[in-house]
Amino acid sequence: MSKPKRRVSPRTGEVTWQVQIRKQGYPQVSKNFKTYDDADIYLKTTEVGMMKNEIINPKEATKWTVAEAIDWYIEHPNPHRKLETRKHFQRLNFLKEEFKGFTIQTFTPKILSKWIDKRLEINAKATVYHYYVALKNALVHHAVQHNYSQNIFNLVKCPTTPGQRNRRFSPDETRKVFKTINKRCNTKKKELKLTILFALETACRIGEMLQLKWGQVNIEKRSIEFLAETTKTRTFRKIPITTVARNILVWIKKHHNPENDKNKRIFCFYHLNEHHLSRQFQIVCEKAEIYDIRWHDMRHEAVSRLFERTTMTDIEIASISGHKDISQLSRYAHLRPDTLVKKLW
Repeated sequence: MSKPKRRVSPRTGEVTWQVQIRKQGYPQVSKNFKTYDDADIYLKTTEVGMMKNEIINPKEATKWTVAEAIDWYIEHPNPHRKLETRKHFQRLNFLKEEFKGFTIQTFTPKILSKWIDKRLEINAKATVYHYYVALKNALVHHAVQHNYSQNIFNLVKCPTTPGQRNRRFSPDETRKVFKTINKRCNTKKKELKLTILFALETACRIGEMLQLKWGQVNIEKRSIEFLAETTKTRTFRKIPITTVARNILVWIKKHHNPENDKNKRIFCFYHLNEHHLSRQFQIVCEKAEIYDIRWHDMRHEAVSRLFERTTMTDIEIASISGHKDISQLSRYAHLRPDTLVKKLW
């Protein structure tokens, strides 16, 4: 345990005793006292509190509720976190409701641990992990900016990691879904089928697709521009499209945008609501007796087809799919065994 240090002011000659505490996981503490005894008492109680995981700045922590801290984080996000997606903020709003009755000080490791166990009974492991990370990002950043310790996430770990789904959506399943749409759907039959086909042809995310406008499309040159503010990675990308995707756009334009309004959404026949479309797709799949399928699985299927049916490089495929980290495509390497065989003697 450290000791208070004697300091003499060069201007006034006044003697003070300085306390400095540096401990990993806690903000640095530096404070001056007029007497040695006061400094020594503060030093000992503070360091003991750290060892017991007590909060260094209780006044600051007590006046903030968890919900208020999350609200503050939404208004003042960490500038070093560039990927603040819409889903990230949806999770934060959910967490505000979950912990609205707690202050920073009363939000204990035991409460967090019980909450994780409860959510694991309700949600998928990957979902709970994303909630945990969102909460950690918000509260740790708030603690750093308001000079109090937040060590709860060092004591309570989420026992899960984000999972990867490898569910393929086969051509046979596609035909089965289309047959069910023709039989069971009353409206927007053609539109739903074309929307599914467009996702399989472009590998775009559902949010990117629903926000796509005619001004971002060049049918003649077979290209689409995804604006930075509509993408998950917040980066602009321009991609080529297949002839199938081009024909889909031609049909939609003829029947839903004959006036050629460039500010009109391409998939205007669906609400700007990802959940609505993905849920509608899931219902159709259940009627077709196709289970364990999600809308996002079509993106995985589309990227898989790019690896299986083309000779494009990983970088070229990533420029189409929008994967920011090329290493994320390593899961598709097994789809090209022929290219590896050709490299062997």
